Amino acid sequence: MRGDPDKLARVFDNVLRNAVNYSSPGGRVDIEARRSGTWAEVAIRNEGLEIPEQELSNIFQKFYRLDQARSTRTGGAGLGLAIAREIVERHGGTIRAESNGKYTSFLIRLPLALTAA
Repeated sequence: MRGDPDKLARVFDNVLRNAVNYSSPGGRVDIEARRSGTWAEVAIRNEGLEIPEQELSNIFQKFYRLDQARSTRTGGAGLGLAIAREIVERHGGTIRAESNGKYTSFLIRLPLALTAA
């Protein structure tokens, strides 16, 4: 991947912390990475409460918290995913979330470094 290694590490730290904090007790957090053409794709998935579909795009907004119970449990300010999104987008990538009832997945797509032909 091309980009600022410290900022990219922050992306993965923020998303992983979120996945761990919001997973069910004893739940799994899975990480999968692959190359897709000129892109690196990383999926981070946890077992936990479903995020309602209408809330999925909101979770990347600054200070957004899903509900009071989650806010109390983790004590965060609602900035981690917003920071992750900003860094990913500044690196020419995308980040999105999917939730299906048992699992929530964060899908990060970043451009790979260009090589000379």
